[in-house]
Amino acid sequence: RLVGSVALGTAPLVLLGGLVAVVVAISVTGSLSPLLGFGPAVLGVAAGIARDIARGGAWTVERTAVGLRLRHGLLDRRSQTIPRGRVQAVRVSQPPLWRLTSWWKVEVNVAGYGLESDGEQGSSTQVVPVCTRPEVDLLLALVVPDDHPTAGDPAPHPAAVEEGLTGTGPSGWTTSPRRARVLDPVGWRRQGLRATPSQLLLRRGRLWRSLDVVPHGRTQSLGLVQGPWQRRLRLSTLVVHSTPGPVRPVAPHLDAAEAVAALLAQAERARTAARLEGRRPPVPATLTAPPESLEPASEEPGSEETVRPAERP
Repeated sequence: RLVGSVALGTAPLVLLGGLVAVVVAISVTGSLSPLLGFGPAVLGVAAGIARDIARGGAWTVERTAVGLRLRHGLLDRRSQTIPRGRVQAVRVSQPPLWRLTSWWKVEVNVAGYGLESDGEQGSSTQVVPVCTRPEVDLLLALVVPDDHPTAGDPAPHPAAVEEGLTGTGPSGWTTSPRRARVLDPVGWRRQGLRATPSQLLLRRGRLWRSLDVVPHGRTQSLGLVQGPWQRRLRLSTLVVHSTPGPVRPVAPHLDAAEAVAALLAQAERARTAARLEGRRPPVPATLTAPPESLEPASEEPGSEETVRPAERP
């Protein structure tokens, strides 16, 4: 499966394109000099493919008393533990060609790195490099368990995840309005967010699908971003700030009013979750500026303004 996932990834396409370019250049020039330019690049891509296979081979995920235990590697066996409660956000993604096999990749943001078996800091943010659709549900249950799968939500959590991975249109989601197709003609129907009793789900990408899962109690802070073109179309992007890592949860090109409502609602969910966990609430349920102040003062292209909830003293 790992070899197949690498073969259907982007690196082999780059490698194939490089080889074709080398052959064409040699046939046109009648010289082997193009190898001096393209050869090292092709070898670098090939080495990267071999490294991914060596590191991702024999990958196992085990749930222990202290967290998730990851073991992987064909030649150099590595072990890492992600402590329980340290996972801040999860991303499930699928490159275009992986749709042929229904494979997915799972990555996480972790508050600090897990410890490797030798006691040194590890930095792996992959839960698993490639998995099947049923395994996605199993891994999500291990990484971010939903303590309330049905209460207050019209669909069980697995159904919400399925909509997040492959669905388009509303169906219980706050999605981009039709006018957002001006800024994203391909993916506007899929972009959106939905809250379950335990988590916030954010989906995007028509060609390269991704679903971000953020537990309410792990919401660091929230923001609204509105560029000049978004302002003209009455759109805003909701940003969920997380710890450093591969997951950057955003809901792009929402209706401006719906984006403000979603921010306030998620801030309240985060405060409630923090109280239930006995922690200091990370975000308040009020904005530092009224919704009308979202319009940036600058009219120059590319100007943006971010509005974040004020931190409590």
